[in-house]
Amino acid sequence: MVNTTPYFVKLTNAGNTITALNFNTMPYCALNFTSANCSFQDIAWGGNKLFVSSNHSTLNGELGYISAPFTHNATITKRATTMFKSNWGNTYITNAPLETLNYIKINNIEYLCGTTTCAPGFSETVSSLTSNSGLFTVRESFNVVFDYSVKTLPITNGTEAYLLDLHDNWSNKKIYRIGKKFLDGTPFTNNTYNNNSVDLRDFFGNVNSSLTTEEMTSFPGNFSSMAYYSPCEILTLSADFQTLAKLSVCTAALNVEEQNAKNIKFEISPNPASDVLNIFYNDKLYKNIEATIYSYDGKLIKKQTLDSNNKKIPISDLQTGNYLLKISNKGIDLDSKSFIKK
Repeated sequence: MVNTTPYFVKLTNAGNTITALNFNTMPYCALNFTSANCSFQDIAWGGNKLFVSSNHSTLNGELGYISAPFTHNATITKRATTMFKSNWGNTYITNAPLETLNYIKINNIEYLCGTTTCAPGFSETVSSLTSNSGLFTVRESFNVVFDYSVKTLPITNGTEAYLLDLHDNWSNKKIYRIGKKFLDGTPFTNNTYNNNSVDLRDFFGNVNSSLTTEEMTSFPGNFSSMAYYSPCEILTLSADFQTLAKLSVCTAALNVEEQNAKNIKFEISPNPASDVLNIFYNDKLYKNIEATIYSYDGKLIKKQTLDSNNKKIPISDLQTGNYLLKISNKGIDLDSKSFIKK
């Protein structure tokens, strides 16, 4: 017989002690959010408050909050939201919910931050939410450009503050670190918000080369999930769900693999091409390279391993059109190039 009892799993002692807690026997209180047909997007905790992002059929964006201690059947205060979306016509939209939501405290000021679909980001003060009523205006303070955030995490250790973004990146999921500059109100001071917001990466997932590593960086690897571990570390789960590892996220110094990945240069020729695509790179730095071709709608077309004896990819079987070539080594994305099959 299958056990249908719901459990929480509690990890203590640095993960060495695992306890199953029977949900049916735990004390709890129910919180009333809305009577509408509601879909919850994300929740965040901070400053003794619970924050809830949702959308529903009659007004798609909504943000609620309630202070602890909670009482049974207490009602969450909520405000409808309107979010500026540079990718949706450079305008404020009420049917654009806040898909990810995080609480972070910077210089003793409380912020709610996150990313939205395709993928404008925001960071607004908690006080601007709780001290007013009516429609809550959410400005676009940065743009991760294209695709979806799987999960976001705030990290602060007293001096450094970041938002970590596990982001869909075509067929992979990469972890990006968004710097304090985009979270602490600087975009509004510098008039780099809404339709002037900074693009943190390009359409193919490459970090904006004009930004410093403190402002925006990516970590090598392909991940399926991440979780908070300490003020400077997160736990990551590999894309194949087999490896759980710690990742240090506070240091600005790049490890050797990532530095090599940023320094290596790839070129392709000819472009446009009809039969064969030649790949040029320093094969003394990397012995084996994985080359993957995608269509512009993200579909995997072809995958091939390259080495010093074979740096050619046959493409005569491809249909005429535009394609993306991604170069990687041991799961680390090294470069991407677009090309035309004629």
